[in-house]
Amino acid sequence: MHASMFAMSLLASFMTLQISWIDCVFSQATGKSSLRGYWDIVNMQMIKAAAQLHQQQQSPPKWEHSYRDFGIRIVQYDWTRRIGGGINASLANDINSLNFPRLSVVGAGFSLSQLSALSSLTLPNLTSVSTGFILEHLPALTTFDFPSVSVGESGITITNTGLKTLTCISCIDRDLSTSGMNISFNFDLVLAELPFARMSGQLALESNGKDLKVNVQYLGSVAQLFILEVSELSAPALAYIASSLILGYYNSTNLTLGSLGGVTRAMAITDSPLLRFISFPELSNIGDAIIIDNNTYLETVVLSKLTRVLNVGIHGNISSLVMPQLTKVNVFIVNSSNPSFSCSVFDAYVESNVVASTDYYCVGTHEKLSTSSIGPIATGTGGLVNGTTSNVSKDGISGGAIAGTVIGCLAVVFLLASGIWKFLSRKNKREAEQEGATTGVAGKAELDNKDVPRKELETGQEAHEMPAEHGVTEIAEHERFELDGEVRTEG
Repeated sequence: MHASMFAMSLLASFMTLQISWIDCVFSQATGKSSLRGYWDIVNMQMIKAAAQLHQQQQSPPKWEHSYRDFGIRIVQYDWTRRIGGGINASLANDINSLNFPRLSVVGAGFSLSQLSALSSLTLPNLTSVSTGFILEHLPALTTFDFPSVSVGESGITITNTGLKTLTCISCIDRDLSTSGMNISFNFDLVLAELPFARMSGQLALESNGKDLKVNVQYLGSVAQLFILEVSELSAPALAYIASSLILGYYNSTNLTLGSLGGVTRAMAITDSPLLRFISFPELSNIGDAIIIDNNTYLETVVLSKLTRVLNVGIHGNISSLVMPQLTKVNVFIVNSSNPSFSCSVFDAYVESNVVASTDYYCVGTHEKLSTSSIGPIATGTGGLVNGTTSNVSKDGISGGAIAGTVIGCLAVVFLLASGIWKFLSRKNKREAEQEGATTGVAGKAELDNKDVPRKELETGQEAHEMPAEHGVTEIAEHERFELDGEVRTEG
């Protein structure tokens, strides 16, 4: 054993920059050798040389030692393997299979990169990786059963692989966590089932197979959700997003997140021509803004419990927008190209001081609603509004710039559009007033015929009854009445 250890140390000393430490364990049961330890390889020939050194070993060693020259500590106890360092393999074009049947803990990082022939990777018992898990530029790797593993700092990166499926058949423990996950440019990937319950960083899926279905059934919280080009998203347990939700090019007709209750910063759903229905039935708070734009056939948006959001910008072919619980909004803009869309219930938001009239713009039909139709359980196309609205202070809502580059760009567009639409809104209002709609305050009688000029009495002139053809009406809901025939004098 000492001779083999010396030989290994000698081999490592020649390959200081390329190989930190390799220990080849011979299995008497199978007659095959497997790699164990902290290793960093760049050429398959090194592994072959290391294997030859231990080919005659009759049983795997059961000891603990430390290679201080490399800062590595390896512990093996009852076939449970813990590696104090990390695993890094790159530019080894001869490797076609890597199997770690008993590896459970990696004290540093796990990284496989640019292994062009690697087609098999198994890590059935891996439970913990301290500083990052990376699979990149592995074109021959088409399937991978993701281990039931928690990953610390740096999170998980899977990019530019040949993966068609990324599943977790062996996942039993659902209380797994990672600092973040990036899955991108895996152009053949059609199924990703991810076992994590918590992500302290971002979950990003970008530019994978256009038919990719994503299932994060255990995920309860995530810092940010950034998803581009997926055909299905299933996140039934997702309750909280600490930063933003950004979703684009969603290739499905339905987007529903049934448990999502809060988004601290912003929500943006854009550029999804197939999308027709959006529902977040439990969502109550969005810190900064909700932006829904450039979704050609989107018809229905359901936000049944949304009470707080600073800015609303919704554009598209919307026919039904359910938003009954809003209590305070800075800017409210809904621009629907659907001729059946009604703004009437949203108009009541202005009357109840949910939003200022100068910051409100809605494209659709506008009809005066009767008092009975404005209430806590009012129904109809468009939004619903509570007739007795309580004001919520903006101090309790987080402000600041919208998260990320995408949100920043959307915010600029949103603000520009807001300025233009507010200008048009005021312009239309002025034109409507100039067309001669009756003016004045409640309780003051007005002439309803513009052809009869209005004159003021001169000092000392008597007041006479108006001609009979000019009835007098009272604004609002007061009864109609006629002036009496008595002659009144000034002063």
